[in-house]
Amino acid sequence: MLGGKGTPDTQQFDGYVLGPNIDCPFPGGQHIPGLNVGGWHDAGDFDVRTQSQYAVIQDLALAYKEFDLKWDQLTEEEKARAVEMHRPEDVPDLVQQVKHGILQVLAQIGAIGHPISGIIESTLRQYTHLGDGAWKTDGRIYSEKLGPYQVDGNFSGIPDDRWAFTTKTAGLRYGAVTSLSPAADGWDNGLAPERRQTAASLWDEKHAHPTTTQFQSFNRTSGAAVAEEWKAALVLEMLPSVLQRFGMGGWTTVRALPYMNAAYKGQIEVAVRAFVAQLDGELAGIRFGVPPRRGGWGGSAAVADLGVRMYFLHKAFPQVVGTDYTPRAVNDTLDTDPVSSRSNASYVGTSSKVQAYRYNRAENTFIPVGVIPGHTVVKPHFTECIDDFGFLWFESEYVIDDASKWIPAANAADSIVKEIR
Repeated sequence: MLGGKGTPDTQQFDGYVLGPNIDCPFPGGQHIPGLNVGGWHDAGDFDVRTQSQYAVIQDLALAYKEFDLKWDQLTEEEKARAVEMHRPEDVPDLVQQVKHGILQVLAQIGAIGHPISGIIESTLRQYTHLGDGAWKTDGRIYSEKLGPYQVDGNFSGIPDDRWAFTTKTAGLRYGAVTSLSPAADGWDNGLAPERRQTAASLWDEKHAHPTTTQFQSFNRTSGAAVAEEWKAALVLEMLPSVLQRFGMGGWTTVRALPYMNAAYKGQIEVAVRAFVAQLDGELAGIRFGVPPRRGGWGGSAAVADLGVRMYFLHKAFPQVVGTDYTPRAVNDTLDTDPVSSRSNASYVGTSSKVQAYRYNRAENTFIPVGVIPGHTVVKPHFTECIDDFGFLWFESEYVIDDASKWIPAANAADSIVKEIR
């Protein structure tokens, strides 16, 4: 079960921070009902990081809609909290997974009133636990009225409840809007109205201007004409700031091209040409021509992201963006990493990372198609990603949004290769 974090201005050992206000209707330390549904955790530390939920939802929704991925080898029963592999049920797995992530986002907003930064273990002992995550807790709500091993119905005296860090931020609300909106239609008709209305409410809270009334009206009805007019106006309103920072998500502007006029397309083409020239200059002196790793964490997600963004830019402006970027990014993940020729996606390729940071890392094993961050740079210039040691999370942890980014990237590369042939 899940517990609220105690006092304001608290920083947890893994970096989670509670600001000066808890922004939560539940007092610190009180049980918050309804949060134990949906969502994914990283394979090593079991934290439910909300920004990661957003990234995975968007990656999977994008991959499903762009590449029509109808793979079905998983049965998921949310109410029974049961998952069974290799049992098709006529629902594409990506559709199920998008719903799974959306349920956690909606649960946070429903229980607390807004999305939160995340949910994580309260003690280092839980954090470093090796084995099945179910054994981190007794499954009961902590009660300070009970002794350490006392049990009273659904309550116990063991303080093993996870902490919810509940400080309210604009970034988290925008993230929820961008996750709920693209997944609102064509996924689960029962959840679609709630997704649309929640996204509208979050947007209205940050933008109290007349167009939001149109947005709410559209999301309560089927006014498609109103929706397209409002969306076009909003895209144009945001366009100048997006063009100024085109390298930071500017590629998404091409997704709006079918709904915009020729003048909009002309502006985007100018921005794409400038971006490609800048990118080529940045990558010219880098081995294998992919984004460098300069921080303390491996950069495989940034490489995969390059593959995804350049696929969509090429699709929109093939005369400007060539076909080599996306295969280059995918090849880097599979075998052209500067440190070694083994794949960063476990069990994919002739040689791959098979000792990774995950819940069974003490057994020196792996999860098929788990994707690791990859090599890091030990300053000033020593590159490292140790093959036979799975306890360095910044090199070897299976991170959920690394894995989810691989899905559109790999399918984008497959599409590009088919085009070249």
